Amino acid sequence: MEMKEVLSILLGAVVLAFVMQLLYKDLAGRTFFLFALFFLIIIFVNTFAKYFAAAYYLVKAEVAVWSVQQYWFYEGAHFKKPLPFGVLLPIFFAVFSFGAVPWLAVLQTNLTPTKARATRRFPMDYSFSEMTDFHSGMVCAAGIFATLVLAVVSLYLGYYQLAKFAGAYAIFNLIPLGQLDGTKILFSYGHFPGKTSLATATLLWIFLAVASLIIFIVSLLF
Repeated sequence: MEMKEVLSILLGAVVLAFVMQLLYKDLAGRTFFLFALFFLIIIFVNTFAKYFAAAYYLVKAEVAVWSVQQYWFYEGAHFKKPLPFGVLLPIFFAVFSFGAVPWLAVLQTNLTPTKARATRRFPMDYSFSEMTDFHSGMVCAAGIFATLVLAVVSLYLGYYQLAKFAGAYAIFNLIPLGQLDGTKILFSYGHFPGKTSLATATLLWIFLAVASLIIFIVSLLF
């Protein structure tokens, strides 16, 4: 993990802790550090699951603040520089809704093929390496799945607040918007094996979304 990834994770945890403080209307310093610790745990579990999945598919995963540059479909509809929506959007919703509407998607995962992937397939050509949307979708799905496992374990151990945050974090990251995990999972169908690739990718996204909602709703009961 590179330093810029660590900084992105720390920034994400700080932003999310601030957002949840406004939601709970508890601005105590102790609450901030507790919430930040919870989100650090969630993000690290999510990230390292993606690292393991990426290593399996011989691609490199890099965590960064969710950014948006292309804001519409036609050519030229983009900002001059990527805007850090992972910071701007949570603060915007939190401030202008007086904490009533949180936004918990702050990070994106950038994937690039490794030389090992290229040489395994084309030993004489380092410049060519095949990486498809399928691989991106599977790596991101691994992160969501690990986050849900964390939520279930937290429920079992009695850490209900951590379970709530983990479930909510998974839900927001499954939103198919920009470079969030939900987009990469839902649009990974182009390279699923078989003729039912679209249905397979959609069912995977639906399964993770429903599981996230169920776990989050159950955590609210405690």
